[in-house]
Amino acid sequence: MPIELLIKGFYPDQADALFQRASHFSDLMNGSTGALTFKGLPAVQMEEGTTYTADVFAFGVIKQRDYQIRIDRLCQCARVLETTQRSALIRSCHHHIQIKPTPTGSVWIDRITIEAGLVTPILSYFAAGVLRQRHNNRSAECVDIQVGKSYRSIRSELPMYQAAE
Repeated sequence: MPIELLIKGFYPDQADALFQRASHFSDLMNGSTGALTFKGLPAVQMEEGTTYTADVFAFGVIKQRDYQIRIDRLCQCARVLETTQRSALIRSCHHHIQIKPTPTGSVWIDRITIEAGLVTPILSYFAAGVLRQRHNNRSAECVDIQVGKSYRSIRSELPMYQAAE
């Protein structure tokens, strides 16, 4: 059964500036330092509709070859980024990022649905730890993480999240 992660990072930064960082692969790679290393992933601005492939190393030793990241949606106006990720181990991983302004800065919201068969629980808790580290590396003032069963369909032909959310 898929597992859903909801991670919120609170920042003093302006929402538009934070979204510019979120939509660039260099932020993904720099934020993951210490836990994940990406080989072959370009440090470029993400482009909607493009699929990027890289080898991913967890802690420098556990290797996932041909990890694919497809940019499904990149909306500057709404500050929304949606990706679908997969590898030999991960059947499906849908990652929805939205950055919203707050009275004191902004909140970066990651909503991730992971399906990886029997290792889904292990990968979900690992992903939660990596995302906490990313937010801490970006100097988030506070990080809130919730992990639970996903009751959403993760078929690729359905939209990940409705506008009402």
